[in-house]
Amino acid sequence: MTAESGRALEISTRLPLHSTILRWWREEGGQAVTFGSDAHMPSAVAQGFKEAAHMAEAHGFRPGKDLLGIWGRAD
Repeated sequence: MTAESGRALEISTRLPLHSTILRWWREEGGQAVTFGSDAHMPSAVAQGFKEAAHMAEAHGFRPGKDLLGIWGRAD
């Protein structure tokens, strides 16, 4: 299963994942999430990051040493 493979699920800050997908990722053993802005203009980089970070936290993921790096499970 992909969630147990050591990969991270990317959460787009431009078109965020539906919370059902993030819940499934955690339930299936997903250990980490990352963020991507899919920005084509410098002004759009990290647009929506705050909302995406709140969603990740609500599903049990927390930042590591780098807020913008890979986030792992809180448990």
